[in-house]
Amino acid sequence: ANRPGSLSGNANGIGQCAMAYDLLGQRVVLFGGELFQGIVPAPSAVLLYNGVDWSLGNAPLQPPRRAQAALCSAPSLGGVLLFGCTNFNNPPGPNGEIVWNDLWVYSSLTDTWGQLQPSGPVPLARAGASLHFDSRTGRYIMHGGYMSSTSGTTPLSDTWAFDGTSWVDLSAQVGNPAAPRAYFGWAD
Repeated sequence: ANRPGSLSGNANGIGQCAMAYDLLGQRVVLFGGELFQGIVPAPSAVLLYNGVDWSLGNAPLQPPRRAQAALCSAPSLGGVLLFGCTNFNNPPGPNGEIVWNDLWVYSSLTDTWGQLQPSGPVPLARAGASLHFDSRTGRYIMHGGYMSSTSGTTPLSDTWAFDGTSWVDLSAQVGNPAAPRAYFGWAD
């Protein structure tokens, strides 16, 4: 396969990025990440892989620069779903590293991002969480990650479900795994 073109000089050094398959657009979507071992967030750009070649997305509206975001296939929402992340202190926040709990959908068919505004409670801001589409229930399940403060990072063990409109905290219903988790993947 051909490598993507230049992304601020060299796209070959991106780490901590998010990647998922867009079933409708039939492309692998790669977004965000970090350059220089966490010192600088990667440009807010989408790289698309169609099985043969990489291309650079050109959406006019994009989420802010980020790394360690959760991304999963989102067929019921028309693309891939993105949640949370960190910006690796660029710029630093008042409590240390900035983490978000925002929610975005990207369509590789139309090369567009749209920010979702869920109703009701939302998960804590975090990075390093895992997000998965449950085809049996049609919901998006998110688990773990970490939050950040001036005293360091705190791993999380909560589990949330998103139905396309609102989040539900499943932790009280199904319990939590024995230990908090961050930086893991899952599939079915």
